[in-house]
Amino acid sequence: MSKIRTVLFDLDGTLLDSKKLVVDAVYHTLDHFMPKRYEYEAVEARFGMAFEPFLASLIPERKEEVLDYFNRYTLRYHDEAVQLFPGVEEILQQLTLEGYQLGLVTNKTRSLTNRALQLFDLEEFFSVIITLDDVRCGKPDPEPLYRACSYLQVKPAEAVLIGDSQYDRLAAKAAGMPFCFVGSDPHNVKALK
Repeated sequence: MSKIRTVLFDLDGTLLDSKKLVVDAVYHTLDHFMPKRYEYEAVEARFGMAFEPFLASLIPERKEEVLDYFNRYTLRYHDEAVQLFPGVEEILQQLTLEGYQLGLVTNKTRSLTNRALQLFDLEEFFSVIITLDDVRCGKPDPEPLYRACSYLQVKPAEAVLIGDSQYDRLAAKAAGMPFCFVGSDPHNVKALK
């Protein structure tokens, strides 16, 4: 068994306390285009999935309009609604000092990922950043993990994914990568059990 020297992180719900913003943005978008069809709790239970493809699939003929509404809502509230979980920066610094390669694999778009990383000065920690814009399928598909491993020149079994959702776990399992769950969100804990 090889020693793991590569750590891949999810972003939302793992490094970034952004669940409320993401769920609110999806819920308000759904309610705007399909009033009263989705309950807030049903959207919350899907946290961790790639929401952009989900939203785009609901009204294919208005896909651009739906995604534009979602992105505008998210950007409007992003900076005041998100924060780093306590200790994140220190953990990233320590792993870097100990010689680990760090990567970020998220179901967030490139523009929102960059905004979050710049807001908290985290770009320097990651040797690779794979977003929803870089793949055909987001997590739970293993493609984002394969892309990160290919870039970092490691096999999936030589890396670990740290995430907070069933979608992270399923992606890691499909890729043959060890998975470490973080977080205490009741929806994610229940889904993982």
